[in-house]
Amino acid sequence: MNSWFKVTKKDWAVMDDFETIWLENGGPVDAALFGKRNQRERTNDFYFTPGVAQLAPALLQQYGATPCEKPDFSKPSLFGIALLVGDQSIVEPPSATFQRNVRNDLKRPGEA
Repeated sequence: MNSWFKVTKKDWAVMDDFETIWLENGGPVDAALFGKRNQRERTNDFYFTPGVAQLAPALLQQYGATPCEKPDFSKPSLFGIALLVGDQSIVEPPSATFQRNVRNDLKRPGEA
């Protein structure tokens, strides 16, 4: 299956849970989690690569992940997507400035 998966949540628990599974399994290159902040809705959109279906199917089910198209990594703004957990080589890396700007937008409340 080559489908990506999407979860939309207000909290960060899905990222923490996936990071634990990813690290416990040696950080497989084909499994990664990307995220994007939806400022208007005050939610976080989390995108899992197809490799997560084999690594963590129970996690996808637990959080109600739905199949989706591969996200658009080309948007050069804060509306773009950032790698949250995983190996950068899974996609063509955007510029360092772009990554820094998006990651700042995705910080948890209270983080500097």
